[in-house]
Amino acid sequence: VNREDIESSKYIAFADGYVRYSNDGISYYKNSGKVIWNQTYSMQNPKVSICGNSIAVADINGSSAYSFNTSGQVGKADTSMPILQIEVSDSGKMAAVLEDNNANYINMYDTNGEKIYSVKTTLSGDGYPIDISISSDAKKLIASFIKVSGDEIKTNVVFYNFSDVGKNETERVVGGFNYDDIIVGDVKFVNDTTAVAVGEDVLSIYHIKEYPSLTKEIRIDSEIERVFFGNGYIGIVLKNSDSGDIYKLVVYDTSAKEVCETTFNTQYDTIQFDGKSVLMSNASTFAVMNLKGKMLTTQNFDLPIESVLPMGTRGRYIMVNSKYIQDIRLQ
Repeated sequence: VNREDIESSKYIAFADGYVRYSNDGISYYKNSGKVIWNQTYSMQNPKVSICGNSIAVADINGSSAYSFNTSGQVGKADTSMPILQIEVSDSGKMAAVLEDNNANYINMYDTNGEKIYSVKTTLSGDGYPIDISISSDAKKLIASFIKVSGDEIKTNVVFYNFSDVGKNETERVVGGFNYDDIIVGDVKFVNDTTAVAVGEDVLSIYHIKEYPSLTKEIRIDSEIERVFFGNGYIGIVLKNSDSGDIYKLVVYDTSAKEVCETTFNTQYDTIQFDGKSVLMSNASTFAVMNLKGKMLTTQNFDLPIESVLPMGTRGRYIMVNSKYIQDIRLQ
């Protein structure tokens, strides 16, 4: 179908279709191109978060956030402080990191927009929040805080529990782990009992039923280019320190077992999981690799590729370029 949206619109796979969002609004489409719902708003810097069949969009450095499911809007939250990050649970509850002068707040909002809880963190005591992630049931949260003292840099990875277990703990904190001289920039719940923290040279996997424990720590000996998650897998793209191809891709499962290691020589703008495949794309090329490191296909296109969206079945994708939204299949 022809694109009729503004050039700055972004697309992301959602449920059994895709979402288009921009500064002016967000819409959900079936993969046939039929619009299911549409919500207008005015945001300077919209960012989205997806969990299952729920999606949230928030105005980063603004004060509004919406949550939706496949039927339409579920909730809306208006904040009194600028939003730094947004996360959504499977039920549509939203967790937002808010910024104040000398403190930050991690707030959870119910689907009616009411604040369920608020955790206050201070720059002098806790540090600055870099990243957060919530479990799909919204009962657990992991956050990484960076703290700079003179020439020393330290990251604290903190776990919160918002079920009955956490009621007796100060600020709902049920565990914390220190990383000296390391910035931990990515934390992620890959399922309700497994969380991952990725630092400059380390990958940590934690198990948390009620309280967290470190189950595996893997040292990374090369510069990390990017990290991506999905379908029970953790993908890390490294600068390849060996001779040959420029990049190395390593995939782990949630038990930290190495599933795949391979190298490639093309710079891709987007790398993501699609079931047991890895999709890679840049402005002109779209490639699919299986989890044995075998390249299944590499396709080149004339029109600049903006997005490749997996549709849940290997071999079927929505491709967005400068003129069209195309439903494509690999034979």
